[in-house]
Amino acid sequence: LLAEQLEMTSVQTKWTNRSFSVSCIYKDHAMSKMLFIDKMNQVFINHNERLNPSIIVGDFNLHDDDDRYNQILNNNANIHGLIPTVHHGTTINNHLLDQIFITDAQETAQFKTVILPSYFSDHSLIVLCIPK
Repeated sequence: LLAEQLEMTSVQTKWTNRSFSVSCIYKDHAMSKMLFIDKMNQVFINHNERLNPSIIVGDFNLHDDDDRYNQILNNNANIHGLIPTVHHGTTINNHLLDQIFITDAQETAQFKTVILPSYFSDHSLIVLCIPK
């Protein structure tokens, strides 16, 4: 059911001889913010139940003037053991639309998120640096 309502691609991959679950998600502007947050809770539960560390990345389009929806999403992620790593605006208007969540596993403690300018999009480039 998740795949029918979310634009999502998921893969299992290996870095440094460790398996990771990676999901890339896009929230269409037409989908209500609260429906998206409800669906993301299911994604968080699914990733939290996996034995491998997980990474969830996406363009979540949750901007509002008070950043209320991002706070709700981040709180829900924390409840399910995922940590938001982007804490600054990710667009030319400084709105936080893009996010990377990682599980709170020892292997991910050294991950670093970097925001770089983009010359071809109104979104910045969000890079997750993973040590070798």
